[in-house]
Amino acid sequence: MKILLPSSLKPTRKGKWLMHWSDDQLIAHPPGNMSGLALNTTAAIIYQLCDGSRSLKFMVEELYQASHETAGKLDMVLSDTIKQLFHRGLVELKPTLLRPVLGMGFTGFNDSFDIHDNFFLNLFSEWVDILIVTPDEQPDILVVSSCKTDGYKNSLAVLSVLLDETGNGDATGFDLVFTTDIGRLKHASSAIILPPNFQVTPRPEIGPQDRQRIGELFSPGSHETDKVYVPDKTVRKKLTIGMATYDDYDGVYFTVQALRLFHPEVTDETEILIVDNNPNGVCANHLQTLAEKVEGCRYVANNEIRGTAVRDFVFREACTDYVMCIDSHVFIESGAIRKLIEYFEANPGSPDLLQGPLLDEDMRSISTHFNPVWKQGMFGIWGLDERGLDPDNEPFDIPMQGMGLAACRKTAWQGYNPRFRGFGGEEGYIHQKFRNAKSRTLCLPFLRWMHRFARPRGAPYDNLWEDRIRIYLIGFEDVGLDTDDVCEHFREYVSAETIGRVLEQISNEQNNPFDFFEAIYCINLAGENERWLSLQRRLQRLGILHRIKRFEAIETSESHHVGCALSHRKIVEEARDKGYRNVLVLEDDVMFHEKTLDYLRQSITELKDKKWNVFYLGGMRWGKKYSKLPQCNFLDRPQGMTCAHALAYHFSFYEKLLNDLPAAIEDMQEWVKTHAAIDKYLPKQQGLVVMSQVVATQATILKEEDEWMRDDYY
Repeated sequence: MKILLPSSLKPTRKGKWLMHWSDDQLIAHPPGNMSGLALNTTAAIIYQLCDGSRSLKFMVEELYQASHETAGKLDMVLSDTIKQLFHRGLVELKPTLLRPVLGMGFTGFNDSFDIHDNFFLNLFSEWVDILIVTPDEQPDILVVSSCKTDGYKNSLAVLSVLLDETGNGDATGFDLVFTTDIGRLKHASSAIILPPNFQVTPRPEIGPQDRQRIGELFSPGSHETDKVYVPDKTVRKKLTIGMATYDDYDGVYFTVQALRLFHPEVTDETEILIVDNNPNGVCANHLQTLAEKVEGCRYVANNEIRGTAVRDFVFREACTDYVMCIDSHVFIESGAIRKLIEYFEANPGSPDLLQGPLLDEDMRSISTHFNPVWKQGMFGIWGLDERGLDPDNEPFDIPMQGMGLAACRKTAWQGYNPRFRGFGGEEGYIHQKFRNAKSRTLCLPFLRWMHRFARPRGAPYDNLWEDRIRIYLIGFEDVGLDTDDVCEHFREYVSAETIGRVLEQISNEQNNPFDFFEAIYCINLAGENERWLSLQRRLQRLGILHRIKRFEAIETSESHHVGCALSHRKIVEEARDKGYRNVLVLEDDVMFHEKTLDYLRQSITELKDKKWNVFYLGGMRWGKKYSKLPQCNFLDRPQGMTCAHALAYHFSFYEKLLNDLPAAIEDMQEWVKTHAAIDKYLPKQQGLVVMSQVVATQATILKEEDEWMRDDYY
């Protein structure tokens, strides 16, 4: 039986390779060695997609958009091809430095110039993988001898070579002139001194300053640093120990101090992460003070997710390759964390979910797993596999286990359904999600932990039956487990009317056209409480308030366009990291039409069959009449539409936007000088779609909406 690779895997091209097409095959070979490997068209496309940023899930989607083969067939083709590329040494299956593919062409050289082995290919292959193309194939970099640049479009990055009059290659230097932004290269102009015999000596021999200058052109750019944790130690951190908490200072305090007292040997290799799920609560200030006092510990407030799914935030905020997520009232047996780090180092590419035996309060009994049995409103009862009695035994597969302690690679975490809200219901669901991704759920016998279960004063949060039933129903349907068992079990604890009400709520959500969007964010400045409350009332009327993730707008006093663009960029970055296929972004002054649900349902029905990058629910049309998309009655192709108060991004556009928009405030200030604002940038992109009857507007542009609709916005 063929085994599929995990969908979360992000393969990366390995080493420094040159590429060129020969007939219908892509030839990949190391610089200076023409004996390479031939890839057919499908393998070539997949190979070029392996840039370290795309998961297999995203790659299948891109292949589907291009081929319309069935997803199941593409899954197998992709998995088999990646395996072959791996065995031939072309790709790595562990996170490595991103190496983009740039097309390079040459023109104006004499016949002695070797297009497959020359100074330029060998120089630039230090930073990127190069596909050799002809000048008419629109290369990213065009190398032109004798500065013959006339006639070339400014879509090219022109590398002009200065030759002597004899044309023998006695060059004194060349200029890098980037006349337009081509995504992965920065605007720059630089003179580099070349060796006189550079054409006949393909190995680059330039000085360190020149090498650094070129390398900076390919650097990914600066990133936000105010929220990035940089360890003080020179030893690289290996493991994040993260815990989410809700008004449980005592639990956090003793767990953090126990980590320091009983695991001092891993202090330099671990970071402790405290995620406060109630940052407005009575414990918040004390938790922050604790984090400030403990070296290698940091506090992060989280109002975005409330409940079980906050563990997603722990994995997203982790600054290391490996993550262990624990409850904020867990103790771990001495030596176990050291062994866990060693396990990760021995299995660096492991896609598995790792857990360990629960140690009972009597310090003798253990429970190695949950048996998949319903009891007292919970799926799973404690069980014992005798292989777990000896800590030195090998890891073994388990059906499920309590989520008080769980570990995996940061990039292997499968994540919770974004529609989860409330507490409980994750056991069994997350384990099946890992298995569906062809990963294992393992018990590591040495990874023993103890959990505080008793709460004499009760839990500080509402743990509602309705929330738990809802999570189970959504989660079980998500991973293919039987939802009938959920209803049958909970009839012992709640009325049939309660279960019916939860089922109706889920049905209404699924039938709501906003269900099409995998996540919905709303940008709202800190302190703008009135605008936030007003928007909440509008969202409640649409039946989507529970879906909204409030995003605290990045405030920039010198220009709100800078903060707006940074906020959109950050949301798209989160959507990419969480694997959302699309994300809807709202601004807090958005107004909706009375018939929003009806009009949006019509548009979404057509949109599902279309390729798109940005989907507008409304915008400023500047008096223009738009044409319909082919075979569509409810979708238009916008021309010059501005405003960004209600629009959705498709995952196919994430990387383009993230490459185009800088992440740092200073860089964004410069970007705005050129592009004005994000709503001025978007109209210049491809794949834009707008509803024929727009349903979202703002008070400032309400007078521009169709007259017969104006009075029905709220």
